[in-house]
Amino acid sequence: MGDAPKLVDPKVSNFIGGALRFSHSIKEKYVNMAYNSALLFFFVFGVGMFLIYKFRGKLTPVEQSIKRRKEYEHVLLQLNKLQTEKLNASHSLITQLPIK
Repeated sequence: MGDAPKLVDPKVSNFIGGALRFSHSIKEKYVNMAYNSALLFFFVFGVGMFLIYKFRGKLTPVEQSIKRRKEYEHVLLQLNKLQTEKLNASHSLITQLPIK
C-alpha cells in the first residue's frame, strides 16, 4: 500500500521534462538577445545624442566673429545711449521746475 499508482508513464514524463527544459533554454536565449539589443540601442542612441550636442554646441570661427561683432555693437549702442542721457541731464534744470 506504500506505492501510489503512477498516472503517467516514466518515458513520457522524461520526454515532456526534456521538451520543457529545451523550450526554457530557447526562451531564455531570445529574452537575453532582446535585452542586449535594447541596451545596445539605448547606449548607441545616448552616445550619438551626446556627440551631436557637443558638435552643435561649438560655433564656427565665422559665427564667433559675427557674435563678437554683435556684442561690440550692442555695447557701443548702450554707451551711446548713456552718453546722450548724461548730456541731456546736464542741460536740464537741477530742480526740474518750469521757468515762468
